Amino acid sequence: MSWSQRKVCEFVLNSQDKAIPIEGKAGVGKTITLNAVRKGIEANGGYGVKGFARPPSAVSEMKS
Repeated sequence: MSWSQRKVCEFVLNSQDKAIPIEGKAGVGKTITLNAVRKGIEANGGYGVKGFARPPSAVSEMKS
């Protein structure tokens, strides 16, 4: 993961917000970042994660 992807993960995992939109240009690593966030939340017994994405391939990747 890049430095900026790690910073996004840290921000989301330390946030008290219930919804955090993450947007960016194609290919910048949003799906990889959100997958890491999901794994971090689930590993710590946190809430379930809902991801919404326009391309179906991103949705499939976030589920795995």
